[in-house]
Amino acid sequence: MNEKHSKARQTAEKAFSRTRVETASRERAFQEVDTIDLARQVKTSRLRAARLAREALETARAEGEGSVRGAQGCKTL
Repeated sequence: MNEKHSKARQTAEKAFSRTRVETASRERAFQEVDTIDLARQVKTSRLRAARLAREALETARAEGEGSVRGAQGCKTL
């Protein structure tokens, strides 16, 4: 079964092998970029949720302080 292939076939096999390696390398690079992008999206979502929660808390505190100030103002008049 150990056949010798023609020079053209050997060249073609090498070219095909090189193309497969390049394709695999490219796919790994794209996977890495996708992983980094997903991590960035997760972090951004987490930070956005934290910011919105903080802003909601600050708004609630400001509204609470405003009603307390208003009530104190009525007592002094």
